Amino acid sequence: MYLSSTPIICQHLPYNFPYNPFLSHFYLRIVYRDVKPENFLLGQDKDFNIVFIVDFGLSKSYLDSSSKQHIPCKKQNHFTGVARYMSINGHRCLELSRKDDLESIGYVFLYFLKQGKLPWSGLRGLSLKERYQ
Repeated sequence: MYLSSTPIICQHLPYNFPYNPFLSHFYLRIVYRDVKPENFLLGQDKDFNIVFIVDFGLSKSYLDSSSKQHIPCKKQNHFTGVARYMSINGHRCLELSRKDDLESIGYVFLYFLKQGKLPWSGLRGLSLKERYQ
């Protein structure tokens, strides 16, 4: 099941629940798979302590719909998400899980701590495949 829009949050979270990206896995039961600074919005005024997440186009349930078991780890033949913040498993084309979202959030924190630079920013590869590896 793929999720496609922000109103999903409103349907699953209690009214006025302060959204926390680390808790999204417990309430929405999704793997976000598109962690990047552009998808995290900070609230204003009375909502200054709330983080809003937008663009659920790549998100996916981590539970199998029929068995309610965790989806198996399998090899894919494509990348999912943004290469700059992608987890190691994402670069290996493995099925992404909750821990990959947390790893990607760590890279976003590092991005802010290093004033918009990551250690691998600016590396050049000969081909598109080399850039993602």
